[in-house]
Amino acid sequence: MGWTVTHKPKGQTLKEFFTEEFGEGVLDVAQVGFTEAYVAYKCRDGRVIAIACHIRYYNAPYFNFGYKDVSEDMGPYICNCPERILKQLSPTDNNWAKEWRKRCWEGIRRKKKSSLIRDGDFIKFREPISFQGEETLNLFKVEKSGRRVLFKRAYYSLSLDDLLVYDLCYYRITKWQMREYEILSEDEAKKVAKREAEEISRQYKPA
Repeated sequence: MGWTVTHKPKGQTLKEFFTEEFGEGVLDVAQVGFTEAYVAYKCRDGRVIAIACHIRYYNAPYFNFGYKDVSEDMGPYICNCPERILKQLSPTDNNWAKEWRKRCWEGIRRKKKSSLIRDGDFIKFREPISFQGEETLNLFKVEKSGRRVLFKRAYYSLSLDDLLVYDLCYYRITKWQMREYEILSEDEAKKVAKREAEEISRQYKPA
């Protein structure tokens, strides 16, 4: 289904807007960021389903709002539906909807896990991350500034026999919360980094 671009009066809530668009079946609406909205919708047969909506705000005098709605049984691409909406949905046998809900719950689980990270923790990603310059890393020290999470490279120096943190720059990892990782203490990070450094050293040691 394509985009619908129309007028949304100033001050009108998304629930009020989508009730006008979809009808009285709209039970609840949650906006995520500036580009997504999720609707809990009660069908005529009593089932409550989810509708995922891409949304856009336009700087225009009349056609100032657009949306593209996709029912959960069509397997929407966006899957950041809040727990509040998911808990209102009826059980479903539709495989597309099941898979979509599974992805949404997985995203919620990962976001909750990311909230446990503290300033100074070490984090090890299951899959190494490639950066510009062909640098591939998976162990970092976390530096939190308010809600912002920054990463510094952590590595082990066999010559100094110590865990070091590269302080000259921060690494940007987009959507890091959606990756698989484990949170480590400094001692745990030191053991992991030392093991990896020793393995690399063995690989490049002359025969």
